[in-house]
Amino acid sequence: MDVAERQDELGCLARVFTRIARQVQAREQSLRQQVEALRIEVDDVKTRRQGAEVTETEYFQQLQQQVRDLRSSGQNPKHSEELE
Repeated sequence: MDVAERQDELGCLARVFTRIARQVQAREQSLRQQVEALRIEVDDVKTRRQGAEVTETEYFQQLQQQVRDLRSSGQNPKHSEELE
């Protein structure tokens, strides 16, 4: 016979502990999911920041301008596609 099935104080205590253990497990699972969601969000912010570090450089801006100039002049369109 399982202690939690008993009808005395010990059985009641066992049921309370079982309920608390389930609540702790559910809370831990919820926290794990929240941590994973935060990791994904942090990774996304980090990726965007790294992209901005590249695209906001003067060199990158100059390359973009060169591509725009080549496209508007119609010169060497094959080369301008490679720069994209």
